[in-house]
Amino acid sequence: MRRALSFLLLTAGAMAGALAAPAAPAQDTPVYRCVGANGEPVFSGQPCSALRLPSGSASAAAAETPAAPQNHGFCAADAEELRERAAAAIDAHDANRLAALFLWQGMDGAAALARLHELAAIVDGPVLGLQLEGATSAPAASAAAPSDGSAAALLVRRAIDPWNAVAAEEARYPLVQRDGCWWLRF
Repeated sequence: MRRALSFLLLTAGAMAGALAAPAAPAQDTPVYRCVGANGEPVFSGQPCSALRLPSGSASAAAAETPAAPQNHGFCAADAEELRERAAAAIDAHDANRLAALFLWQGMDGAAALARLHELAAIVDGPVLGLQLEGATSAPAASAAAPSDGSAAALLVRRAIDPWNAVAAEEARYPLVQRDGCWWLRF
């Protein structure tokens, strides 16, 4: 009984001491946003200058605004590369990879799900061909229109029936050039 009482007193004393001690102040370590060698964001606890990286802050970005948008290889640099990436996604039967080539702004969940099902059908079914229509890769063009007035597009021709290549359908996806990259739209 004596041992139990002394243990309780020791425990209570230790707890009271811990509660009375001031809490260690939380360190407010700043987080620095820098720009990596390939243009990717790098977050660090050290200033960008210490890492020999340019700052990723808005003021630094405004001071070093490039004349033209930079493409760091994460997106298609021209219409032909966009077509090649679409072909590679279809060859790999990868709907997510194909979806990454599209701009999705302004689409709600139900519409996006319907479009994902559409892309899954494309990569799962036999594709007869991919063709660029009216696209130029000029840097100033925002998906230059062909002479007939229609917008530049990627045409995807696929067989409706895998055993009958004559029964085919064609989907037309407009091309958009934005921020140095080429994209598909629905």
